Amino acid sequence: MGKKGTRYAPEFRRQMVELVRAGRVPAGFTRGMTNKKHAHLTGASAVTAQRDVADLLSKGNLLLRGAGRSARYELAEAGAAT
Repeated sequence: MGKKGTRYAPEFRRQMVELVRAGRVPAGFTRGMTNKKHAHLTGASAVTAQRDVADLLSKGNLLLRGAGRSARYELAEAGAAT
């Protein structure tokens, strides 16, 4: 178990990031992804989750919808990601 008592291992976090890079919707991604949701699903710290999402956003794998506390991330169109 991770720091937050989650059963997910670091491998799960890597797999989730790879699914997003491949343009596939991971479980728990309904209605968009948030930093908090990513941290909860993967067991990553808030800072690591924010870094993961920022990396995927900068590479074009995710699209930002909203701003601030209402920010949500959606998968970019398949093939649009680099």
